[in-house]
Amino acid sequence: MNIKAIETSYGGYRFRSRLEARWAVFFDSMKWEWEYEKEGFNLGGICYLPDFWLPKIGAWAEVKPERLKRIEREKCQALADLTESPVILLVGPPEVKAYRMLFMQRPDAFLATNVVLTIHSMGTIYDCMHGLEPEDIEPDYFPDVKQAVIAAKSARFEFGEKGIPA
Repeated sequence: MNIKAIETSYGGYRFRSRLEARWAVFFDSMKWEWEYEKEGFNLGGICYLPDFWLPKIGAWAEVKPERLKRIEREKCQALADLTESPVILLVGPPEVKAYRMLFMQRPDAFLATNVVLTIHSMGTIYDCMHGLEPEDIEPDYFPDVKQAVIAAKSARFEFGEKGIPA
């Protein structure tokens, strides 16, 4: 069954989905700058418009409700290669957990393209050791992230509400 996304307004933007709007609430709660659909790219004849640019982190973010299909991952990898900036794969709603990130592939350097990461309030990205899985991240270590997750999940967008709970 294919469920249609609900367009949602938040922060002066009209998001293609409520899930994207929840991530914007998360970024705002973390006090991270973000730009929605900042720029489109031609990836070898395929047009691609990434969901978010996070300037403080220097990374793109792609939001999907479920695990990315192979073609979607290939587009994200091509974006990382073209822009030389990592792409964070944000699958599902914001949670206190690790997310995967794709790095530029370079023949002269060893950079894993499926490194598990977690995000911190300062906007820094900590690469975890190889073999560490997202469920291995300790949630209580990131109380500020936990608060941002609560804000994102509590956001209401119906009836003209602004999104962030009072």
